[in-house]
Amino acid sequence: MFDLVRIIINELIQYKKCNVTQLTKLLKIPQSTVSQHLSKMRGKVLKAEKKGLEMYYYITNLKASQIVGILGL
Repeated sequence: MFDLVRIIINELIQYKKCNVTQLTKLLKIPQSTVSQHLSKMRGKVLKAEKKGLEMYYYITNLKASQIVGILGL
């Protein structure tokens, strides 16, 4: 389940930067769970940009994004 959540997060932020609140609403899972996944992905696949009080996450690894596209997710 956890790997699937990361794939879905990757797909959701492939085209638009999202913050934890947005991802929590879209995924319908607890904020703490989303934060844990983002923490594990940050620096490897994702980067974060602070805007005001919020951190917005986006994809930095083009290969990871391409893999998601190939999988059709």
